[in-house]
Amino acid sequence: MGRWYRHAPFLLYHAACIERSVIRPVRALRTFGYGGRRLGLIRATEEFNVAPRTVRCQVKVLEEWLGAPLLRRCYNQVFLIPMGRNYLQAVSEPLERITSATERVWQ
Repeated sequence: MGRWYRHAPFLLYHAACIERSVIRPVRALRTFGYGGRRLGLIRATEEFNVAPRTVRCQVKVLEEWLGAPLLRRCYNQVFLIPMGRNYLQAVSEPLERITSATERVWQ
């Protein structure tokens, strides 16, 4: 029988890291990336065939996970704020590479 309890503090720390891992908001990141690149969350709803509320919730999940706002909401309009624009530029290329790699696997 192993002495797993020696590693308990590490396991607890590791579990906390997983909770905020990059894997968790992948769907939200994809939605934000597509909506931001196409300059409209409505187009994201059409692309993913989901309700507008779903897209808004996904973006909200991403903002909460990051701990920072990415969009400014004003009445029925949504605008990228500078932080959101910078984040979009940073994640767009990796998202495109993942998409193209996935499409190559599917062929």
